[in-house]
Amino acid sequence: MSGINLFLDRRNRWSAEQILRMNRAVSKDDGRQYEQFPFGEGTLYLSAGSAESGGCSFRSPCGNNFLLFEGELTNRYELKNKLLGKGAQFNTDSDAEVLLWALMEWGKEIVKELEGMFAFVFLNTEKREILSARDRQGIKPLYCHLEEDVSIISSSIRAIFASGIPAQTLNTGSIRQFLSQGFIEAPKTFYQSIQELKAGTCNIMNAESHKLDEALFCLAEGGEEFGGMSDGKLVEQFEELLSDALFRNFPHGQYFGMSLDGTLNGALLLTLGKKVGALPTYIFTQNFSKKQEELAEELLAFLGISHHPIRFNREMLSNFGEYVDAMEQPMADPETFIRYLTAKICSPYAKVLWSTEGSRELLGTKSRIFAFYQYLSNYENVQKLLPVLRQGSGWLPAKFNSLAGGKIDLLKKYVHKISPGPSETFQAFVSDSVLAEPFPVETPLFENEPGSPDFVSHNLSCLLQFEQHRFLSRAILPSHELIFRQWNLETRLPFQDEALVDFIHQLPAGQLLEKGRNWMVEALLEENKLGKLVKKLARPTSPPIGKWIREMWADEAKSLYLETNALSSYLDLEQVECAVKLHLEGKEDRSSLIWRLLVLKRWLERNS
Repeated sequence: MSGINLFLDRRNRWSAEQILRMNRAVSKDDGRQYEQFPFGEGTLYLSAGSAESGGCSFRSPCGNNFLLFEGELTNRYELKNKLLGKGAQFNTDSDAEVLLWALMEWGKEIVKELEGMFAFVFLNTEKREILSARDRQGIKPLYCHLEEDVSIISSSIRAIFASGIPAQTLNTGSIRQFLSQGFIEAPKTFYQSIQELKAGTCNIMNAESHKLDEALFCLAEGGEEFGGMSDGKLVEQFEELLSDALFRNFPHGQYFGMSLDGTLNGALLLTLGKKVGALPTYIFTQNFSKKQEELAEELLAFLGISHHPIRFNREMLSNFGEYVDAMEQPMADPETFIRYLTAKICSPYAKVLWSTEGSRELLGTKSRIFAFYQYLSNYENVQKLLPVLRQGSGWLPAKFNSLAGGKIDLLKKYVHKISPGPSETFQAFVSDSVLAEPFPVETPLFENEPGSPDFVSHNLSCLLQFEQHRFLSRAILPSHELIFRQWNLETRLPFQDEALVDFIHQLPAGQLLEKGRNWMVEALLEENKLGKLVKKLARPTSPPIGKWIREMWADEAKSLYLETNALSSYLDLEQVECAVKLHLEGKEDRSSLIWRLLVLKRWLERNS
């Protein structure tokens, strides 16, 4: 399969060799398959591959339309039934062929009705138009390079550079934003010559112009539609939508697995999957400690499911360099490394994996979201006690952290970031102060009057929108997709199903957390007789990246400020030294920042 590769030469200066080079950069075979069309005064080249060989391209019966597609449409059967009623004739059972007929029948308007994870390019030779689009959550990536005479669209940055046309010049502004916030804002990428098509958009390009006209999908925003529902009804609706999502994301075939990461959300997927008859064949448990392994065994024994434990030893963790070298763009989230190792181990056994990716951002259970909610809910008291909290957090013994379920570390991590207003606190929560020149954070419209009735809900909504619409779709989901694609694995993300996402977005923001962190998930597990395990599963089970940095990568961490390197010109080295020393001495957890610096340092050394 050659992925999505399109090369438009408006002045006939190039040849088919460019598309062949692009195909070879991402193809498992020799990448020779392509289609060629006259397009205006120029020539259009497209990657191609038969459905039987795993390709993602289709030509219409009339020969005037061509589709390049990656992903899956979860509402394909509804679309197919409507198209059959209009006389469409299908030769395969593929999603791509359904989409091709849908675009021919309804045009770009059908894009608003598409559900699932996808990226595609649709060519209409009669209208001389090229329509490209990505799914609303931004799971499947799509990039472009635009010049006056040449336009390139691809699902791979490396494929674009393989064409030999654009210069591989780094974007220093993107590097600074990544160092500050851990992601870069679309349409920017790490390269000056490459743009990312934004999540949830469709764009039209014609033979004469490379300008992209953007049209947003219909996105559900926060509201009050479900605000009047009782807790019981909300939980019931949540269960129904998540169960439907499991069915919609259930792959047909025996090579199906799930990576169980020890969280409540993973336990819920398995619990509901068993309840509705949609269980994976293989369960791979991620174990970072003996205690976590015992907990996974207890959960799966209760459900009557066997599993394959993955133990992360020193030999596995030595794959750090291989992991970074595989990146098209740097990935800030340390847990991406765990996903990489998991995909590598699972790939011989399963071709499709269920994942809980995006659930923490969707449900508001991520540490900084929960910390911000606590800050808003206790705003006036926090302002009064802030000097005492800051002074006291520094001498709290580490042994109390485990007794408090990790809350001491959370307190230490965020108490020094609190400022008088929500806007300043938000900026401190989502950025780090190690840059030589601070990077400006685009701040949402926060409400600074604590006496207003919607003070908590409005301000929490601002952070949730940042996490869900920007951080998740820019930093997490595309990296997740690229990692699994590298090992020839497909993923299904039930928590990113459109109906479930729309439901959560329409809840008043405070309702997600006012009864406790992940209260709807806990309520469902209680209903399914998993109450004894809820408290154990609710404890943090993140990979011990901080411990691994102290034990295995301490010298690499010190090199960030002791040696001149690819990052030196961007950083305040005194701030970096302070952060590294505090972490290595066990006084503060700065693993997220240090990991981001280590990843970017190695990536720049190999790509600049």
